[in-house]
Amino acid sequence: MTDTIADYWPMYWEQPAHGYVIVEQYGTVYTEWTASPGHIQWSPDDIEHFSTRVLGGVKYGYCDGFENPIEHTFPPMQSVIDRVTVNGITIDLAHYGEWGICFLPYNLPDTGEVVIEQWFKIYSDDKTVWRPAYYKAKFVCGQDVSNPHWQGPTPTIRRCVAQYEAWWDDGGWSRGSAAVPAWINRVPHEVGVVTYDQVTYIAKGAGVLWRGKDAGYDLYLRNVTGGKTTGGPIANNSAGAWSLGPNGETMLTTHVDNGWGTAYVQRSDTVYVLGKDNPPNWYRWDGKWVKTGSNLP
Repeated sequence: MTDTIADYWPMYWEQPAHGYVIVEQYGTVYTEWTASPGHIQWSPDDIEHFSTRVLGGVKYGYCDGFENPIEHTFPPMQSVIDRVTVNGITIDLAHYGEWGICFLPYNLPDTGEVVIEQWFKIYSDDKTVWRPAYYKAKFVCGQDVSNPHWQGPTPTIRRCVAQYEAWWDDGGWSRGSAAVPAWINRVPHEVGVVTYDQVTYIAKGAGVLWRGKDAGYDLYLRNVTGGKTTGGPIANNSAGAWSLGPNGETMLTTHVDNGWGTAYVQRSDTVYVLGKDNPPNWYRWDGKWVKTGSNLP
């Protein structure tokens, strides 16, 4: 069965999710992301918007723009050249006249590469002024990658998509590099060979930044609440409404059975919690917490 972007990227999941990324050298949280259907947020001033579109009979994921909720701006983007190459076969989507830029084909190849290369205009909110931008990304599908710091449901080795990125705008190359600028005199210019300066891995069922690097640090996704991996921090059954306390306490109004966890899963009327032991195990509520093992119930 072919994987889709909804198997990997949390802004295409059906439920909200929250992920924590740690620095291996220190074990501290380096960044976090919050996702809901159609959005992913990395910081208070950065929300990325996504959708799906069918163009020429093919379904694609699209990036609709980057919102800054602090400044109340959401500058529209218009593609000029929007190339999508899947295992050597290229199509240019810009002729469809779409606002936004292609993120990825919705259906991913089992193995091989998808390359996105785009020249586009970033407009002011009123669409009267624009500045040039360029983005190129290589996605390598079908890799199995380990994450020894993962505290969520097993496994710690997951099928991943490796993502390499390069970005140019009117301020120059800010991610990756090439020998020439991507626009000259406000006209798109072929850049030739692009050098990528980092790679990140997106894990099936776990999300973005499964592994990566930034500023010389080794980064790992530690855990995710909600979304595809678990039922999240809240569950309900005949015992009542379960939540997690500030330190992971298993709460039914008060802390019960000295339980600690990071996420709940509900199966019919049965509630499970992922414990904070190392390695983590799942526990079933039977009037007390009963260990069921490391596999997701």
